[in-house]
Amino acid sequence: MKRILSLLSCLLLTLAFVGCRAVTPSGSDTAPTDNGDAVTAPETLCLAYNREDTLDPFSAATQLNVCLSPLLYEPLLRPGADFSPTLVLAQSAEQTDSTHIAVTLRANAVFSDGSAVTGDDVVYSFNKAKASENYRVALSNVQAASAKRGVITFTLSSADPNGSYNLYFPIIKRSTDTGAAATAAVGSGAYVFQADRQTLTANPKNAAGATAQNKEIKLLSLVSKDAVLQNLENGSIHYMFQDLSDGNIPRTSAKDTAVDLPQLVYLGVNSGRAVLAAPAVRQALSAAVDRTALAASSYAGRAMPATTPFHPKWRPAAGLSAFSAGSEAGRVNELLQTAQSVPTTAETAATDTATTTVTTATTTAETATTDATGVAGAASVKEVPLTLLYASGNRCREALVKVLVQQLTQAGFQVTAQPAAYDDYKAQLAAGNFDLYIGEMRLTPSMNLFVFFRAGGAGAYGVNTADKAAQSYAAYRAGEKTAAEFVADFSRDMPYIPLCYRQGMAAGHAALTYITPSAYSVYDGITH
Repeated sequence: MKRILSLLSCLLLTLAFVGCRAVTPSGSDTAPTDNGDAVTAPETLCLAYNREDTLDPFSAATQLNVCLSPLLYEPLLRPGADFSPTLVLAQSAEQTDSTHIAVTLRANAVFSDGSAVTGDDVVYSFNKAKASENYRVALSNVQAASAKRGVITFTLSSADPNGSYNLYFPIIKRSTDTGAAATAAVGSGAYVFQADRQTLTANPKNAAGATAQNKEIKLLSLVSKDAVLQNLENGSIHYMFQDLSDGNIPRTSAKDTAVDLPQLVYLGVNSGRAVLAAPAVRQALSAAVDRTALAASSYAGRAMPATTPFHPKWRPAAGLSAFSAGSEAGRVNELLQTAQSVPTTAETAATDTATTTVTTATTTAETATTDATGVAGAASVKEVPLTLLYASGNRCREALVKVLVQQLTQAGFQVTAQPAAYDDYKAQLAAGNFDLYIGEMRLTPSMNLFVFFRAGGAGAYGVNTADKAAQSYAAYRAGEKTAAEFVADFSRDMPYIPLCYRQGMAAGHAALTYITPSAYSVYDGITH
């Protein structure tokens, strides 16, 4: 997962190629003058890439080259700003039943060499994508693809009313497949890679390419994110994107834009612990959190408070809200007083066996917190020390942990932060050695939450995968419940606590206002 998160972002990278024309440094031409002169765009646009890596979208290993992929290759459908798909190479996409999606190819779809895009090319590209680190998570629920007379049928492993959202893998011409460094297969995108000149040239066979104002884009090979930032500042390149996954937010004089990402930061809860087993206790923890303050202070405002399990801009969840973006500390004691009886050790062990999530044990101290009536009251729950496990080495995450511990402490909980190196962090999660933990998950465009609700899922640590929220989500995926009904069930069960969705940062020359970056196309609009 760590590598995938890294690959599906864009930053990186010492100067290794000098064939790109330098322009006036951004400090002197990125703002209008006092007399109202307009900003002058670069004569020839220049972007960063890595010539030691391939531009093959399925095997590219550097973040820069992965981000260039949408310029060279088109998908059947591409997620937009609200993560819902728009048709690209597809003429239509129809969910024929709960586990099948029929996509009809656009009749006039052609590659840059003029040859037709065929169903065979699509199926070949799908199989490459499904085996690729860059797309396998998005396609994990797509079992197979078959083509007949221009219609590609995708078979899903389980029902998903939003399954088409994930069909954004690039389509390459099968006979030109290559994984060699500084090469690219033939695609149908707005640009074509010219390896000999290390440039992108507009593709006249593509509608956007045919009318592109930027007929040529030069590429500058860089090998570190610091070099990318340095070359942006001195005007050698004109645009960059970082997903900020390393926790460092760069300072730049260039005009920057926040880019919404499906990157959920959440508070994991070990529901196998007796003191955390009652949904009302988990609701109380959630109520103590001020998500708006977390986003503002921990990520310098480059995050959006999560008020449902889904991204705030995700179209199927538009208008829904399950919990407050601000603190509801006044409800904490009320919720703790209504908490259900704390499970016994035997009950906890039975739950662990049924859900096959993580090993959890009830400690003597936890059992002792149950009062005489068998109900964990506000005082008894708050008397139990809780540890908050997190992976160290990320400045934004460490800032979030500090603020979160302060918020929970102010609400009366006894919480101690426990940093760990990443490998140790993962080992402790797998062993169930935690009360609370900070997790981060890049969700698919369809907002697939089975990563939390299925045993063995990447975010299922501490979650009772047989409980109400998991059952409700399965019903939603099967078309038996609406998104609103699931969100309501989730808020009552609170199996984990969504905190915020991180944003990335795009920055560039002030004249490049026509570039409208999104999570799945950071150079969208660059043909202007």
